[in-house]
Amino acid sequence: MVDHETTSLTLTKTYSRQELLDIIWSKPTREVAEDIGVSTAAISTYCKDNDIPAPPRGHWLRAEGKRVKKPSLPPRGIGKRDTIRVGGSNGYYYSYPEPAGLMTMEIGPAPSFQPSIDKVMETVRQQIGKVAVPRDFSKAHHLIRRLLEHDEERRIKYLSASYHSYWDAPYFDAPYEKRRLRMMNALMLNLHRFGGKATMRDKNPTGFSYKVGHQNLYVTVDHPESRRSSWMSEELATRSASEPIVVSIGQGDKDKKPRRRWGDNGSDKVEAHLQDILVSMIVTAEVEFRDDELRRHNWLISRKEQLIENERKRIEEEQRRERERIEADRKARYDGLLLDAAAHRQAEDIRAYARSVASAKDAVQDGADVDAWVSWAFAQADDIDPVVRMQLTGTISRTPDEVRQSQVDDQRQKVEALKPYLDRPRGYGGY
Repeated sequence: MVDHETTSLTLTKTYSRQELLDIIWSKPTREVAEDIGVSTAAISTYCKDNDIPAPPRGHWLRAEGKRVKKPSLPPRGIGKRDTIRVGGSNGYYYSYPEPAGLMTMEIGPAPSFQPSIDKVMETVRQQIGKVAVPRDFSKAHHLIRRLLEHDEERRIKYLSASYHSYWDAPYFDAPYEKRRLRMMNALMLNLHRFGGKATMRDKNPTGFSYKVGHQNLYVTVDHPESRRSSWMSEELATRSASEPIVVSIGQGDKDKKPRRRWGDNGSDKVEAHLQDILVSMIVTAEVEFRDDELRRHNWLISRKEQLIENERKRIEEEQRRERERIEADRKARYDGLLLDAAAHRQAEDIRAYARSVASAKDAVQDGADVDAWVSWAFAQADDIDPVVRMQLTGTISRTPDEVRQSQVDDQRQKVEALKPYLDRPRGYGGY
């Protein structure tokens, strides 16, 4: 298995295509699904989406000698990843999942890909063959057919209205719009023949989204200065078929390979380059996959460096806090020493004073009161004397926490002693 990826929602597992092939041919699909933690339908979907041949129905019911031999793994499809995220989304995602243990993981060299993009383009071109623009929509792609059906509804509403407004006019009656729609139809039909999937949401689109492998892209087929909305305009409704059309893949970057932008150039119309456009649409998906793999590799390197730096800062912070704790404990012990020394001197002063009182008790009429007072004084001295505490507890000094708590208690007692004065009502103008 390639790695385990920790996300904010769930723990997913990532397998290479070869690993998943080996697993599904080692035991029944039901057991594989239970081991991985997904449904059998999900296993079938993973295999289908990633060109992994699965055992045929009834394979595991046959005797071992009569079972189908495990096939070899076919090449990765254009635009498809070589890994499968099981337990999470295998569609388009904006952030890379972080493998567990990345900080100590050994990151290999940057990925390399074969065959070259030029070779991929040559292969795709041979598979596609000639791409022609149909004269009509008798064999329209289902998305184009849906646009035409909606346009017919607009036409009926437009013609039945007492006042004809361009806002309600059909989208695709103008010669330019028909030309544009025929081009999109040709690209969609041939893309579907190759295995790609086109999608379209708008009823007056500038182009269409499409998916090749695991890559989602967008192709624009429109006027270079067109701005479309949900209503029709007089400019669009009367636009001539001779007006220029621009076809661009994504942002139509001029410095990327394969070519991603075409436009009418005099008598050289875009329709003459539909094969080149379709080849680029398909191969761009492979380029996007390879670029994303390189970006992910670079992200893993930078993320690992970030994790190492974060760990270094964490250790430094722990060491700083430990030094501060040691210094605070040292200071607390020293403060405790001073407090204990002062308490011992105070206890000795109390005992000396009590002995002096006891020696002079003859001057008092009731000697019993003096004896009681002297006993009380000695008890107070023992209560504050750290030497007596050592004799009773067996410890020579208080812990730093005890010293700090003692200091807090002393401060609290001082505050409590000041409260009567602070709460005393003040006169007019008093502060």
